[in-house]
Amino acid sequence: MRCAACFTGVVFALSGILSAGDPPIAFGGFEPEVMRSVGGLEREPLQVQRSDEGFEHPASSGVLYAVRETDNFLVSIDIDTLGMTEIGALTINFDFGGLAYDGNSGTLWMIGGRPRQDVFTVDMTTGAATWVGEHGVSDMFGLAFDTSTDTLYGVTFTGGGDLYELSQTDGSATLVGSGFNRIGGLAYDSKVDRLVGIADGAGDLYEINRNTGAQTLIYPGPANNDSGLAYDGVNNYFWDIDWSGNLYYYDIDNGFDRTTVLSGLGQFDGLAWVGFVRDCLTLEVSELQAGSAASWSVSGATPNTQVAIVYGHQSGETFVNGFAGYCADFGIRGVNQNRLICAKASDGAGNLSCKKTIPSGAGGLHVLSQAAERDTCPDVCMSNLDDQVVQ
Repeated sequence: MRCAACFTGVVFALSGILSAGDPPIAFGGFEPEVMRSVGGLEREPLQVQRSDEGFEHPASSGVLYAVRETDNFLVSIDIDTLGMTEIGALTINFDFGGLAYDGNSGTLWMIGGRPRQDVFTVDMTTGAATWVGEHGVSDMFGLAFDTSTDTLYGVTFTGGGDLYELSQTDGSATLVGSGFNRIGGLAYDSKVDRLVGIADGAGDLYEINRNTGAQTLIYPGPANNDSGLAYDGVNNYFWDIDWSGNLYYYDIDNGFDRTTVLSGLGQFDGLAWVGFVRDCLTLEVSELQAGSAASWSVSGATPNTQVAIVYGHQSGETFVNGFAGYCADFGIRGVNQNRLICAKASDGAGNLSCKKTIPSGAGGLHVLSQAAERDTCPDVCMSNLDDQVVQ
């Protein structure tokens, strides 16, 4: 879980912080970016088929979480290796339900589907589900978390694909509006800032208006079964796992072309993507005192390679997918070119440092800082997330 520090009150302004020798940087395109319990069941080995020839597995692509419907079990799938790990039983009945990951708080959300008109959180280390409250809507199958507004959405498979906002406190549902097509899976695309649903059966993808619930076709896809949908911010894919045991990805940059990477998995539904952050740099921040010059120091970088250090007001996630040569998953919400502390090349030993003056009125505020190395795509090379209070 990301730390929950945030700025309140005083604006921590760092406009014009680049020194004359530091090249400007433009990060254009930043995004603010399980089932019936069967005690003692001995499962027959599944004949899983890999269909991923030609699929490049970018390092640090992340992990998918899904629910196996035969025994209500949470599993994870490593995107880099396509290996599946059994995590644990949900301990509740799940049928055609949905999963969604909140990258701002590190919370995995779940709706139970047909047997349970309820909202849950799920422990990603044990699989255990914790009841939050009842939403009371029949056949709500799709679930997504909008990290730009901290909003949890659910959508129905029957009744014309009704879109609801779900309370994260008590699970209650508030109708946003009705579409036309029956939606079985839902995902938030943090790169484009849009809500996307899949019409299970037909396999079509629709953008769903978050103010009205109206649906706009964005891809007339090939058929699928009841499924879970998730957005992958590293590869810019939609992943889909269905009740027929298939795992697909839709390549958004290639006209939503669909590729099957696994089949024969058994009955699955619900899907959530969680990105990896590989700490290959070390960031140290010192002398963070109001009215004084603070120091940001990075070690472990590739010698003579450009590194950017950024700061932010709130914990969360900002994905960068190749812009200005950077691939990163910052643990800071809302990073953009105005949140740059410095961007400069490391020395021959892979070290660099920057000094900036902290405003005199910033005492008592939290500062989140993180560094990323350029030209690592599709891999991610970042530092630890530094969280300090201005003295």
